[in-house]
Parts: sequence; structure tokens; C-alpha cells
Amino acid sequence: MKKIGLLLLILLFTTIPLLAGSVSGFISNLEDGEPIHYANVFLENTTQGAVSNADGYYIILDVPDGVYTLTASVIGYKLEKRDINVAATARVKVHFDLTPEQIELEEVIVTAEREKFKQEIKISSITLDQTQLRTVPVLIEADLFRALQMLPSVSTGSDFSSALYVRGGSPDQNLILLDGITVYNPYHFGGIFSTFNTDAIKEAEFIAGGFPAEYGGRMSSILDIKNREGNSEEFHGSGNVSLLSSKLLLEGPIPYGSFMISGRRTYFDAIWEAARQGYNLFADYPLDVSFPYYFYDFQGKVNVDINDQHRTTLSGFYGNDVLWFKEEFKEGNPGEDGYRLDYYGVDWTWGNNTTSLKHRWLVRPDLIAKFFVARSHFHFDVDFLIKNEYYSINGEDTTDFKSHQALKIYDYITDWSEGLDMTWLINKKNTMKFGVFHKDIDFSLGADLNELSLLDSVNYSREWGFYIQNKYRPSPLFIFEPGLRMTRYANTKKWYPDLRLKAKVLITDQLAFTLAGGTVYQFLQTANFENELVRFIDLWFPTTSKQEPSKATHFNAGLEYWHNNIQFTLEGYHKKYDHLLTMSEDIGGTTLMSFIEAEGYSYGIEFLMKKTTGNLTGWVGYSYMSTKKRESEAGGWYPPKYDRTHSLNVVAKYDIDKRWFFSSSLVWSTGNPYSQIYGNFHYTNPNPLSEWSYIDRMEIYGERNGERYPPYFRWDIGVNRRGKLFKQKATYYFHVLNVTNHANVFLYLYEDRDSEFDPETNTSVIYRRPVTMFPILPTFGVEFSF
Repeated sequence: MKKIGLLLLILLFTTIPLLAGSVSGFISNLEDGEPIHYANVFLENTTQGAVSNADGYYIILDVPDGVYTLTASVIGYKLEKRDINVAATARVKVHFDLTPEQIELEEVIVTAEREKFKQEIKISSITLDQTQLRTVPVLIEADLFRALQMLPSVSTGSDFSSALYVRGGSPDQNLILLDGITVYNPYHFGGIFSTFNTDAIKEAEFIAGGFPAEYGGRMSSILDIKNREGNSEEFHGSGNVSLLSSKLLLEGPIPYGSFMISGRRTYFDAIWEAARQGYNLFADYPLDVSFPYYFYDFQGKVNVDINDQHRTTLSGFYGNDVLWFKEEFKEGNPGEDGYRLDYYGVDWTWGNNTTSLKHRWLVRPDLIAKFFVARSHFHFDVDFLIKNEYYSINGEDTTDFKSHQALKIYDYITDWSEGLDMTWLINKKNTMKFGVFHKDIDFSLGADLNELSLLDSVNYSREWGFYIQNKYRPSPLFIFEPGLRMTRYANTKKWYPDLRLKAKVLITDQLAFTLAGGTVYQFLQTANFENELVRFIDLWFPTTSKQEPSKATHFNAGLEYWHNNIQFTLEGYHKKYDHLLTMSEDIGGTTLMSFIEAEGYSYGIEFLMKKTTGNLTGWVGYSYMSTKKRESEAGGWYPPKYDRTHSLNVVAKYDIDKRWFFSSSLVWSTGNPYSQIYGNFHYTNPNPLSEWSYIDRMEIYGERNGERYPPYFRWDIGVNRRGKLFKQKATYYFHVLNVTNHANVFLYLYEDRDSEFDPETNTSVIYRRPVTMFPILPTFGVEFSF
């Protein structure tokens, strides 16, 4: 019945007549077929025109009958004109394939951003493309999350983690989408690298506040990553060879469409193995240690244009981390006296698999429908195997001792999502977006020891609902955008409304004032301790029927100013968190994992200056933030570990000439908070099983997160050269991280000295020594295309 209702809804819109003629179509790049967004299309000698959207689609409504000259114009492409004849209520279709001109790519980008500034309310939002992702000097290779960490909205946990802490929120409060599919554990190598191959990314939109109604389920940020469509005109390829991995991307045309495939694999394990075998050929004592880790990922996209009205897209991502280790000691042979075997092995894999099928239907020129079905699966499998065997001969084989211990731990998440998104271009002043969605998530967490089940937890989360949002533009100087998202959560059997509101006033052509506010409910959270040092794997759990889902209330206000293609933004925000669910660090009792309800708030000011044209490009960002949290049981406010009061980020790229360019990034921020240990208290702990007692000790802590590590400082530089590799275009890069070798504190290790123990007070003095993060670290590699 629901499906029939949706079809009837679409049919209803198709029967609403257009009161006047319309001109619509798609605008794309002639060389590769990629859609061109924010291109201007207008009827000459009239005031009527439109701007293309992210799909390259435009429509001019309410066109009186007559003969016109239609012009498509965007910087970086040759202007195109078409003569058209519009009859009363006619729907005229005109597609443009624009020819690129010899102009810097950055000027095309900034022109699109200027047009977006005029047309959209993009408060607390920034879009990064491949050029900007490669501006930041790399750890080993370009990484999306590392680039995002250079924005004023984002705080970092440490050098060892690419996790995003956005405006006082934790990493599990970020919605990560790849071509519209939720990715639950977007990290490789224990969080040091993100799981996304930047070569395949077309652009990534990062939203830290003022969320559109089409997004829901996460309280802190939205990261919407779009992969490249694939070249529909000719075959091309590109690659990258770095110290960490090799990458290869292929794209080209297929009948009625295009394809793009990209793959990446680390190879340090293979290099180590080849070196080890070479060493063993000449060494007196062979080297038996292997490098136990590698990761790989593969992603692809296929587009099929059935006709002008229908496009179908199949996209997917498949990636795994593999950690394996074994140690075996053998003495003698089976069946012989004195045979011994000791074996220890670990086989650990984790990763994401995502698949989505989308269909875009241009129902009529002013109505666009997008259907999708997507599956996202995260798996975490670890197997520990210990074998000990001892044999002896006493006339016949006898087993003196044999022990096999097999421990398996697993965590699976399977997310099926379906939905319908519709855009109705009602008239020049109103554009309505609305849709329905459904999400079905199954969680399975377990542990088995031999044949014994230690843990078998199965949970589920069901969400469905609808959203509606209208962009109302009563004049060229004012945009008003209210929205509503209603979610039915099956576990609590309740409806949850997310109210959204955004407004923008264009004070001048270069200056705008924006406001945004709203609520967001979150129905999932991770089982990670708040003060953990390294977030290796996210274990997700749904909100149960006995809990209230977490809720955040956002308020944002900002100014945006453009001057000579330099963008300035100044924003203030306030967020209030209710029903936060935090992992309890008391793991005793009958439950293995439990959550404590908490509340919190965060407020701050952010400044960003961004320049994307000329020889010198980049951005400067500063943020002031205050975040506090309080657990309902404790009652005291404290800053969480990811609170950083001040943060300054500078990213720059300088083109020395056509071949050489210099890149640099600098970060300075307030140190993260931590709880100081001031001493130990020694006490006698009686043993209930015997008459003996033993001495135990307890650390004496100061105020919770009442101290801060020293300020964090890191300066990275890169030297890059454009050239040739086997007669193909290539860029060679040499980057140095932490060029000043600044010692940034990761944690303090504490130790006491017996010589300073005071027996009268049972206390001793604690000494601490710092453990630091990345030292100076060089890396190099080459990017190429063909």
C-alpha cells in the first residue's frame, strides 16, 4: 500500500499542468561528460534565467511563447548559444556540451562557489574538490579526513587518528556518506588513514551546522562524498605510487553511459617479504618475522543514460584491513620421542562493503524523482588460536599433553536503506524538496571460545519517515528555507520531529548574513570509552526501548564576504546535547557493556579566509570553542578530551612556476584536557580465600580533565614538481611532516619510586614522563595520468 501511495503521489504531480512554457536541459563538459553545476543559462534580452544544479540540470519556468536566443555561460568554458522557439505551455529541451577554455581550474571552482553563495544557504558548509584535497602536505598520501582536520570546525584527537571531532561532538556523531551510502567505520590502519581513495572523489561537502532536512540521524556533522562519474567520451587512467600504497583509476565510456573503477593496496608487507627472503639467502641466522598487516580497497561506479528522462547508477565500495600473525616452535617430529609444538596465531580482518542502486527520473521538467536502494555492511572478525602439543614414545605413540584454544570475536553491521527524494521547482520563488526513507539495521556482536559461546548479542534498529523542505526566495536578496523531518523509531515506537530553519540576507552582492537552527535526533552510538587513547574500531549499538535517543539543538549565525575572489566567513554557534549515551568505564557486574546518560553543550566562534585563485592559494582558519559535559549521576561539568579552546590552521600552496609548486600546512592549538595523577595511596586488601592479605594501591586524581597537555604545534611542508613519467603527465612530491620536530605530547606515563614512599601516610610521589606523537617524518611519491 505504501508503494502504491508513492506512485499515486508521483502521478498526481504529473497531472498538474505547467501554466506557461518552460526551457530545460542538462549542461556537461564536452571532453569528459561530467555535469557542470552552477552554470548560468538565460534568455537574451529578457530577465529570465536559471542556474544548473549538481546534476547539471537547469529549468527556466514561465516562458511566454516566442522566439529566443538561449545562452549557456560559465567561466572556463566557451559560451554557447541556441535559437529556440517556445510555444504556449511547450516544454522545450536544450542540452549543452560546453568546450573547456584554457583557463586555470581554480577560477572555475571559485566562480561556482560565488554562484553558490548567491543561490544557496550554505552556512557552516564547505565543499572540497581534488585540487583542494591535494593542497595539504600528506602523511603518506592525500587523505580526505586529514584535509578536513585543517578546517576550523574540526578538532583532532592526535596524530595517530584521522577521526573527526566537530564542534564538540564525538566521531560517532558524524554521518559519513559515500555516494549516499552510510559508512560505519571509515578508517584504515587503526584510524591513521581514512578509508576513501581521494583519486576517485569528485567532491566532498562537509556540513557542520544548519543541516538540510534530507539529512538525519547524526548530531554533529554531515560528510557527503561523491565519486567521479567516469569519462563518457574517452578512456583515461591515473595512478599514484607512494611509500604506503599504489593506486590506479580507470574510467571511460560504455554504451549509453560511463564507468569508473579505482583500486588501492598497501605493499609494505610484500616489500618486507622480498627483502626477508633475500636476506635469508646469505644470512647464517634466517629472519622469520613477517610484516603482518596490509589493507586494500576497491570502488567503482557505472552510469547508464536510458534516455533524457532516466539515468541509472550502480556504485560500490569494498575494502578490508588484514592483520595476521603466527609464531610456531617445533622440536622433533610427530611420532618421535620428545616431539613438541607451540603455536600462536592471529587472523584479524575488518572492513566495509557498500552497494547502491539509484535511478533518476525526470518526471517532468519541473519535477525530479530519485529512487535508491543501498546496502552497507561492516564486518569485524578476529580469530586467536593457541596450540600446545607434547608427545613421547613408550612402546607406542602416546599423548602426554595436547591443548587447543580457539577464540573468535566478531561484530557485524548490515544496513539496508531505501528511499525516494523529489525536487519540485514550483516557480521562480519556490523550490520544494520532499521524500520518504526507510532504514533497517541489524547488529551482531559475539565471542566464542572453542565450542562455548561467551557473548551472543543481536540488536536491530528500524527507522522510517519523511521530510519536506521549501526554499522560498521572495526577492533576489532574501532566501528563507524551513524544513521538517519526521522519523519513526521502531525500538521506542515513537515519532521524533527534527525542525530545521535557515535564512539568508544578501546585504550586497558580496556580503550576506545567514541564520540557521534546528534539532537532530540520533538513534545509534558507539561502545567506545570516552578517555580511550586510540579509537581502533567503532562498535555500534542502537538506542534501546528503555533509552531516549540522543538529541542536539543547533543555533548558528554568520557573515560571508567576498572580495576579489577571496572568501571570508565568520560564524558563531551554540549546541545543546540531551540524552547523550556514554560508555560506562565500570565493567564489573552482570553486564559487559553499559551506557550512562549525560548532557552537554558547546559554543564557539569560527573564522575562515579562503583563496582559490592566483599563484598563492589556500586558507586560514581560527576557532574558539568551549565544550562541557555532565553525567547525570556525577553532576559535575567537565571538558571532554577533544575540547580545544583555541585552534589556528594555515594551508597554503604557491605556484613557483608552471612546473614547481610549494605546499605547506601549519597547526597550532590548545592542548587536549586530561586528568592529572598526583600520587598513590597504598592500602591493605584482604584476600577472602585465605588468611593472607596483599598491598594494593589507588591513584590520586585531580579534577576530571582539569589539566591540559602543552599546546600542539606542527608545521608540514611539501615540494612538488610537474613533469613526465613514461611520456605521460606526472607530479612528483616530497613532503616533510613536523619539519621542526616539535614534541607534541600524546600522553603521560606515571611511575612512583620506592625510595620516596612515606610509610606514615601510605603515599608516594608520582613522577611523569611524556610520550610524544609524530617526529619529523619525510615521505615522497609520484602521481601520474594517461
